[in-house]
Amino acid sequence: LAIVGVAAWVKMDGNVCVDARICLGAVAITPVRAPSAEKVLIGKELTPEVLAEAGVGFESVIKTTCFLANISDFAKFNEVYAKHFISKPARSCVAVKDIPAGALCEIEALAAVK
Repeated sequence: LAIVGVAAWVKMDGNVCVDARICLGAVAITPVRAPSAEKVLIGKELTPEVLAEAGVGFESVIKTTCFLANISDFAKFNEVYAKHFISKPARSCVAVKDIPAGALCEIEALAAVK
């Protein structure tokens, strides 16, 4: 049973967050929104500095699930991934048939925040 559940929805325009909804709650009937974290993200490029201001960063990530449109891109993907996730969180990486919007990869990340 999760102690804390987090659901995040982020609408992007390129690298800029144009809208965000962050909800916290484990098994509560009504989730609690985190508007202060949402405000930090909206209108900004999601750089490590902006994420830190929102209370999270790449070093907070404890698990990722990575989806690649083409598994032959794994070596190149791994090079870029290693530059950002230097804490080496647990990871699953799979090839999938299609990724929305024609993306070459998608990363789902789970972060632990104090």
